[in-house]
Amino acid sequence: MLSRRSLWVRMSAVVALVPGLCLVSVPTESTADDKGDAGSAVSATVRSDFDGDGFSDLVTGDDNEVLVAYGSRDGLTPSRTQLLPDTVFGEPPPPEHDGPGWPATLVVGDFDGDGYADLAVGVELSGAKESGAVYIVHGSPTGLELRPRQAWTQDSRGVPGRAEQHEGFGRGMAAANFGGSDHTDLAVGTEADGTVLILLGSPAGLTADGNQLWRAGSPGMPRQQGGTFGHVLAAGHFWGGPYADLAIGSPDAKVGGQSYAGSVTVLRGSSAGLTTRGSQFWTQNSAGITGGAERGDWFGEQLVSGRFTGQNHDDLAIGAPGEDLAGKPATGAVHVLYGSATGLRAKGSQFWSKKGAMPGKLGRNDLFGRALATGNLGRDRDGRSYGDLVIGSPGDGSWSGSVHVLYGSAGGLSVGQVERISQDSHGIAGARESGDQFGAPLAIGDFGNNSGQRRYDDVAIAAEWEDTTSAGWGTVSFIYGSAGGLTADGNQIWNRRRLRIDFWAGFALTAR
Repeated sequence: MLSRRSLWVRMSAVVALVPGLCLVSVPTESTADDKGDAGSAVSATVRSDFDGDGFSDLVTGDDNEVLVAYGSRDGLTPSRTQLLPDTVFGEPPPPEHDGPGWPATLVVGDFDGDGYADLAVGVELSGAKESGAVYIVHGSPTGLELRPRQAWTQDSRGVPGRAEQHEGFGRGMAAANFGGSDHTDLAVGTEADGTVLILLGSPAGLTADGNQLWRAGSPGMPRQQGGTFGHVLAAGHFWGGPYADLAIGSPDAKVGGQSYAGSVTVLRGSSAGLTTRGSQFWTQNSAGITGGAERGDWFGEQLVSGRFTGQNHDDLAIGAPGEDLAGKPATGAVHVLYGSATGLRAKGSQFWSKKGAMPGKLGRNDLFGRALATGNLGRDRDGRSYGDLVIGSPGDGSWSGSVHVLYGSAGGLSVGQVERISQDSHGIAGARESGDQFGAPLAIGDFGNNSGQRRYDDVAIAAEWEDTTSAGWGTVSFIYGSAGGLTADGNQIWNRRRLRIDFWAGFALTAR
C-alpha cells in the first residue's frame, strides 16, 4: 500500500506534484443519430476538434504554456501546431493572484454551441491564494483563438463561495450536457473544499446563471467519510437518458475505517440539471463488487466512461492503482461497472488486474489502472461499433511501463481480446528503459492517418520520465487504430525537440 504522499509523487500526472506529463482523454458527444444507434461506441462529451475539420486535436501544456497539435487526414504533424503562451491566460482574476501556475486539467466542450470545440484549462494560481482558476479558450474555423473570453475562479460573480488558499479549483473537470440548458456544461471540482460546481453553457459561453453546487454532504447525497470529493470527474449516459450523468471520484475517502480506500458518487442528469434522485454510491465494499475496501487502494483515482457492449448505456471504468494483490503493494486494479436503464450495476461488473489471465508479470508498484482511456480502436464485429479500454501501468517492469488494451464486444470487455504494449513491443518506436513510466497518462482520439474507408480512434501514450538527453524528459507515442485494432504501422514518437519547443514540464491531450 502507498501513502497519500508517495502515491502522488509516483503517480504524477493530471494533478502533478513533480514535473512530468499529463494526458486527458475526452470522449465524443452523442448526436441524435448516435442515440438511436445501438452500435454506437461514442460517449458523453465533445470531440477535441477546435477547427471543425472532423479530426481530433492534441493539447500539450506545462507550467505556463499550452501547445495545440492539429489532427488532419494525414494525422498529427509537428509542423501544424499552435502555441498558447501564458499571456493567453491573461484576463487576470483578482489582483492578489500573480498569474497561472500548473495546468491541472484540460477539458473540451462546445460551451457556446457554435460547432467548434472550446478548451477549458484548469490552473493553479501563484501568489497569495494559490486557489486555482479555469480559463476558457474558444474554437474557431482557424483553431483556438488566441485570447480566452472567460476566466473563472471562486471569486467570479455568481459563483458560490470565495477563493481560499490551496483549494484546487479546477483540479477535476468534466464537460457534457447535464441538463438545464441546450449546451455543453462544465463541472468543476474543488478538491480541498470538497465541492463540484456546474456552470451552464449558453450562446455566450459558460454562465454562472442557474449554476449548481454539490458537496459530499448535500441533501440527498450518499454519505461518505472525508476524501477529496470532486478530485476526479467523468461524464457518461449511465442510465441511457438524453442528459449526461456525472461520476465523482473521492480516491482518498475513508471506507469501513480504511483510509484512502476511495469511493465514487454518481449523480443523474435531468432536464433541470444534475439531481440526487436515484444517485449511486460505490466503494469496493459495495454488494456485488469484487474485493474489499483496503487502506491505500485509491478506488476512484481514475474514471472514464465508454460503451463496451455497444449499447446506448455508458459503462464506467474505475481505477484503483493502489490495490495490493498476491502480497505485492500497489499492483493496481480496474473495476468496470456496466450501465443499464437503472444506472450502473454491480451485476456483471468486472475486476481487471495483472493477476490471472492478463499478459504481463504482476509486480510491486505496477500502478495498473493509473491511467484510463476509451474509444473505438477497431476489431468491430457483426457490423457494430464497440468501445475499447486502454489501461496504463506506468510502474510495470521497474517503472519502464506498459499498457493493456481490452476490446469491447456484445458481451463487454473480454480477456480473449486483450493485448499488452510496451516500448519493446514489435514495431513500436523507442526503447524500453527503467524509469520511463510509459503508460501514463493516456488519451484516445481520431487524429487522422486512417487506412481504408472506416475511421478508427488512435491512442497517445506518455512516457513521462523517458530521458531524451539534450531534448529533455518525456515522450509521447502515437499508435493508430485499424480494422484489426491497434497497429504498429505508422506509429510515431514525439519529444520536445521534434515539436521545436523549449518546455516539457507537462503534457495533456484532449481527444476522442
